[in-house]
Amino acid sequence: VSDLILSLDRMVSSLDEKFGHSVLDPLEAYILLCSAHLHDVGNIGGRSNHAQRCREIIEQHSQLFGGTMVCQQIYDVASAHGGDHPRFGKDTIRKIGSGNTEKPRLPMLAALLRLGDELSENPERVPEALIHWYKASPASHFAYRYAQSFDSFRLQADTLSVIFRLFPKQHQFSMPLGGDHVTFFEFLERRIDKLERECRYCSQYGRPYLHIDQIKISIHYYQEPLPSDVLKTAELTLELRRGYPGDLPPLSDRCKELSGKADLQSHCADAEDGTPDGSTGE
Repeated sequence: VSDLILSLDRMVSSLDEKFGHSVLDPLEAYILLCSAHLHDVGNIGGRSNHAQRCREIIEQHSQLFGGTMVCQQIYDVASAHGGDHPRFGKDTIRKIGSGNTEKPRLPMLAALLRLGDELSENPERVPEALIHWYKASPASHFAYRYAQSFDSFRLQADTLSVIFRLFPKQHQFSMPLGGDHVTFFEFLERRIDKLERECRYCSQYGRPYLHIDQIKISIHYYQEPLPSDVLKTAELTLELRRGYPGDLPPLSDRCKELSGKADLQSHCADAEDGTPDGSTGE
């Protein structure tokens, strides 16, 4: 929750700077913060339909919130951060109403929450000792290593910049997943695909403030475990199209930097040696 709130603060501060005024009024900020606290609380009862199960907690503790209507608004925003809607499928924000421009602008708040949730990974999210103690699923093992590789993000104007740091425990990792033997690079491609989908999708409902038309990704590649120097850096640029995406062509077909390369791993292997000028990890 604290990671998500920090991500939302970074995103909204960037939008405030871009437009020269506060994009959220106090009520919208309150709804967004309450939704951030409640969005994943349904996981207490299991992962399935967890986004919708926040309703139970809001109902049980309704006296903590500012009235019946605010409880409904918090539920609308928090429950749209993932899962599937019975009518609209993965287009979960649509249930709130895409044309809602009256304050509080719930579709925009849901878009901020959903994208902020996608960008709230970091190396400290999963303690290393937990990975060895807990008998995790293959999907969780990949998710842990993805969180460890996610360094930082920055939203500036209409460009989202993301930095990954890959150490041996990431780029040498592979195991069976979903019937296939998957490498970490293949899993990373899937997560980059998901990030693109979320940026394109949330931009539709974040208007007029949240709009992302380009994603710039830097992958710092380390040959040795921490602490060590950057061996090479690979850069990716994704130019986004409109509409919630279905199946995407391979990453190598969507990034000019991967033109002629077999996959993300070969692109990283061919990257230039050294650390980019001015790289701070921020």
